[in-house]
Amino acid sequence: MWGGWIVGALVLGSAGCGRLGFDDVAPAGDGGAGPDDSAAGDLVAWLTFDDPPGDGALDSSGNGHDGVCLDGCPGSIAGPVAGAYAFDAGALISLPASLAFALTDGFTVAAWVRFDQLDLPVTCPFGKSLDNVDRNPWQLCVRDDRRLLACVNHGAGNDCRTQTPEVALGTWTHLAMSYDGTRVRVFVGADERGGFDTTIADAEARILIGGDLDVGVPYGSLRGAIDDFRLWSRALAATELAALPGL
Repeated sequence: MWGGWIVGALVLGSAGCGRLGFDDVAPAGDGGAGPDDSAAGDLVAWLTFDDPPGDGALDSSGNGHDGVCLDGCPGSIAGPVAGAYAFDAGALISLPASLAFALTDGFTVAAWVRFDQLDLPVTCPFGKSLDNVDRNPWQLCVRDDRRLLACVNHGAGNDCRTQTPEVALGTWTHLAMSYDGTRVRVFVGADERGGFDTTIADAEARILIGGDLDVGVPYGSLRGAIDDFRLWSRALAATELAALPGL
């Protein structure tokens, strides 16, 4: 925990998944990728959530992967890095399917997340969705006992494993998931806190933020908030995660 913020990250060696106070915070900036951001050139999508949700969640990576609202729009609130989106009642942000998301050689996905309730068996703040009941290439969730659950689909089925870190309610937590071709790694902040060897059956599919849809039915909907969602085309090192805004 850093000054009242819990930070978490999941780095995937390979992945795929399926169903299953603002004290002492760094000053809010524009969330921009500055000269010290060594991973800036590998950004695939970057949603700062500083824009009004009804206008669409604009992609600041320059790659045009803007998010759109599904089943209602989240609300706007203050977050650890400028603005954030508050999710409730099944509201989702969808990044439409793109070949750029078929990152079979490696990726990292990260965001600040605040869990206000964990009253479902699992809550899944973000993942790659095929709108199928048992096939999501990758997904990061939290169980109702507050333990992280990293899920991947390797083609022959799902591989979901509980990780030891527990998240706190009402506290911003930085979560990230990365894949290097052979291993999933889970980070809390810039600290590696879990992982497992697996493979990934990735696909051109949309990314859902704020929950999941299984055959059109909301699943794992977040009751909380998300800020500064980023997707990179390679597995980031812990030192690179540590350089992100707010950490």
